[in-house]
Amino acid sequence: MSEKKVKKEFKWEYGTKRSNGVFWGMILLLAAAMLIISGMGVNLGNRLTVWRILLGAVCLGWMVERIAARQIPEAVLPLALLGVIFQPVILNLMGREEMRVINEWLIIGAGFLVMIGLKLIFPSTRRFTTKNKKVGTSSIYLDAADMADARIHDNLGSVQVFVTNTEAYTGNGKITVTDNLGQVILHIPQSWMFVLDTHDNLGQVEAPERGEGVYTNTVRVEVYDNLGRVEITYDDED
Repeated sequence: MSEKKVKKEFKWEYGTKRSNGVFWGMILLLAAAMLIISGMGVNLGNRLTVWRILLGAVCLGWMVERIAARQIPEAVLPLALLGVIFQPVILNLMGREEMRVINEWLIIGAGFLVMIGLKLIFPSTRRFTTKNKKVGTSSIYLDAADMADARIHDNLGSVQVFVTNTEAYTGNGKITVTDNLGQVILHIPQSWMFVLDTHDNLGQVEAPERGEGVYTNTVRVEVYDNLGRVEITYDDED
């Protein structure tokens, strides 16, 4: 396979670690502004409290992030929480005196059921290789010849991921790592370059910095890290 020079570039796109930081930074600035407004005694209405607005902003940001990540079913839960938070305000706008007409837990429970139902009705139809791992320690080996859309799912586990049969790699590969409260270490061949896209929710993603150089192949790595830790490292090739 002929070698090609790959230049590492950084782009500002929603869903990357940098853009997520900017997005949530704006949410925090909005929260600070609302606290100042509250402290100045500005009347926001008897039901539209500062804390209700702050919680609503967080849920709205969560929903937008899930939609941007093309995880539409997962956007239903923050939408349900928005309904819980603003139910008294909506009733007030309708001229109703009640603070609620539907129990909060019923709204949240319905949101969970809708989310699960949508995931079952609209599963992913793309061709991919999926490796699932729950609680425990394990090693997963991905065949480079069948890595067009490889997916790793880790729930509360500790997983080491290795790429094998590297000489059969044809390019345009993608590895998607979803880590929930676990640890995943992804081993990339030393001669490869990876393009990283992160969706980090209170987790930790570590990746080595590499400048310009000559690399035999490039692979896309997309990480969804939820309160876990994902590390990308380079391995020497045999």
